[in-house]
Amino acid sequence: VVLGVSPGSAEVVMDTTWIAGISGLGVRTVAWSPSGSVLAVGTYDADTFLVNCLTWKGMDSPLHHGVVIDDKKYGKAEFEVEVFEETSGQYVGVNLPVRLPVEDPSTSTLLPATGTDRLLFSGTGRFLATVCADKPNVLWIWDASRFELDTVMVHRRPIRDVAWQPGSDTLYLVCGTK
Repeated sequence: VVLGVSPGSAEVVMDTTWIAGISGLGVRTVAWSPSGSVLAVGTYDADTFLVNCLTWKGMDSPLHHGVVIDDKKYGKAEFEVEVFEETSGQYVGVNLPVRLPVEDPSTSTLLPATGTDRLLFSGTGRFLATVCADKPNVLWIWDASRFELDTVMVHRRPIRDVAWQPGSDTLYLVCGTK
């Protein structure tokens, strides 16, 4: 359960128990849009929910982070998902369908990495970048205005940090091993 609480008071502003679809292991991370009108909620089930902060209702069905990307699941007739793979320091377009690399659960860990690990809105609020713990080499870029997957970027090494340039839709990221 995620509770929104106003500082200096005990008033509960938000309680996610009402968001349809959030179940299983629950909420892992949250992020505000730059305008403050949308809250992105990432779950341990690797779904991302966009919540309208005026009505506190989910804005659409959840954004899923699947293992296979194809037109049938993510694309619509008028929009097409673009998938890019990093090769020798450049990004190359990949034909659909694409099977994404998934990290094998470590046998030395009781709790394997799972769920939406990071959520970041672009400076304009148009895009939402997400990274899942079980797919640490994959960056998902969603069009928050259309509730659709826009771009998937597959990297050779795990993504360590992601940041949008303030006030713009330019994304910067760092990849590498520990």
